[in-house]
Amino acid sequence: MKKVFTFLLAALCAASVAYGQKQKVAVYVTGGAEAGDNDMLGAQLTDAITASRNYVAVERTADFLQQLKKEQKYQRTGNVDDDQIAKLGRQSGAKYVCVAEMMSVEGSRYFITARLIEVEKASVVATADGAEPITDLPTLQSVSKSVADLLLKDAAKNKSGIAKARVAVYVTGASENTGKVLGAKLVSAITKSDKYAAMERTAAFLKKLNEEHNYEQSGNVADNEIAQMGKQFGVRYVCVAKASKSSFGGNTLTVRLIDVESAEVTSSASDALTSEDFNSLVNISEKMAMALIGSGGLNIEMVNVGGFSIGKYEVTQEQWEAVMGNNPSRFKGEDLPVEQVSWNDVQDFIRKLNAMTGKSYRLPTEAEWVKAAGNYEYSGSNNIDEVAWYDGNSGSTTHPVGQKLSNALGIYDMSGNVWEWCQDCYDSSCSNRVNRGGGWRTIARYCRVAYRDNSTPSSRDYYLGFRLVLP
Repeated sequence: MKKVFTFLLAALCAASVAYGQKQKVAVYVTGGAEAGDNDMLGAQLTDAITASRNYVAVERTADFLQQLKKEQKYQRTGNVDDDQIAKLGRQSGAKYVCVAEMMSVEGSRYFITARLIEVEKASVVATADGAEPITDLPTLQSVSKSVADLLLKDAAKNKSGIAKARVAVYVTGASENTGKVLGAKLVSAITKSDKYAAMERTAAFLKKLNEEHNYEQSGNVADNEIAQMGKQFGVRYVCVAKASKSSFGGNTLTVRLIDVESAEVTSSASDALTSEDFNSLVNISEKMAMALIGSGGLNIEMVNVGGFSIGKYEVTQEQWEAVMGNNPSRFKGEDLPVEQVSWNDVQDFIRKLNAMTGKSYRLPTEAEWVKAAGNYEYSGSNNIDEVAWYDGNSGSTTHPVGQKLSNALGIYDMSGNVWEWCQDCYDSSCSNRVNRGGGWRTIARYCRVAYRDNSTPSSRDYYLGFRLVLP
C-alpha cells in the first residue's frame, strides 16, 4: 500500500518540472508516514526528477536537514514555512523545492498534497492534491497521472510572465486534519489563479502574531493589524481561515482575503462543517476556496433557452479536471470535450460540482436538449460541415469546443464532436440512458437533431461526453 503512494508522489513530482534548462530541485517528504516510508518516498521522488530532461534532483542534504531540525523541528512536525524552505534552498543551490505530504484520514483514505516552491521568490508556483480510497494499483496509477498533469500545468502557467500578487495563508482554530485540508485547498486555489501567488505560514509572521495577539489560540486579530504585519513581510494580501466550534455541534468555517494596502476585506466565504468526515471536509474546503478566489477552470458559460439554461459548450477536460482531479479522456487537451465518461461518472461530477459551487447543475432532459438544438436538420444549419465534427471532417479525433458555427441561440457542437448524455431513461426498464447529437466518428445522419441513441449508464466510450443545464 505504501509503495503505491510512493509511486504516486514520484510521478507527481516528476510532472512538476517545467521546460527549459535543467534546474536543481530539492525534495522533501513529510506527513503521517513512518520514517522508512518517508525515506522511500524521497528516493522515488529523486529518481523521477532525475529521469526528467529538465531537472536534476538534490535529495535531503545533510546540512539542509540539520538546519530544518534546528530551526523548525521539521522531522517531527513537517510545519516549515515556505520562506524558511526557500532560504535553505538557496543555501543548497536549488532553484526549486518540492515538498510532498501524505496525510492519513479515515483509515485507508489518504489526502496527498505537493507544492513546488520557487526559491528566489519564496512563492508556491505549483500545487496538486488528490484523495482516493485505496482500492487497487490501477486506480492509484490513474490518480498519479492526473495529479502529475495538474502540477505540470500549474508549473507551466507560472512561466507565462503574468505578475501575481503574493498571498500569505493562515489557518487557525481548526483541528489538524481540517486545517491541513482547508489550507491545502486555499493554497491550491490561489496558486491556480491568474492573479495570486501563494506564500504559506511564514514563521516570523506567525511568531509576531503569537507574541502580540496569541493568534494561534484565539484567531482574534484585527484586520488592520494583520494588514500592517503583511506589509512588513512583503505580501499584498493575507488569507485568514478560521474554524470555530458551534454550540449546535460541528464547526463554522470562515475565510477572508485582506488587502494589505487598504486593510479591507476584498472577499470572504463561510460554511458549516457538521462533521469531519473526509468527503464533507474536502467538498466544503473546495467550495470555500472557489468562493474566495474564483473558480479557475470552472468557468461554465450558460445560454438561457427559456425556462432553463444550457451549457454554451460541451464540458471540457479542463473543467472535468478542476472538479474530479483526473482526466479519463483518450484525446488529451484542455479545450477538448471530456470523453470516456459514463452516465454514472457524470452524476458523480455533478454532485461534486454542486457541492463546490453551491449551484444545482444537472444533465438536460431529452426534451430540453432538443429545444436547445433548434429546428435545422443539424444544430444550427442544414449543412453539417458548418456546425459539426463528424466522420467526414474530424480526422478521427475530437476538436476544441466552439470551433464550428453555433446555432441560433449561440450554442456550439450540439451536433457532432462527442455524443451527449441526457438525463432520461431510453426504455421503461431504465437499463439504458439517452445519447444525443452524434460525434466525431459517426456518419452525418446520426448527427441530426432528430436522431436519438442510447448506452448503458456504465458505458465509457471515447465518443461520449456531456453538457450541463441549470436550474
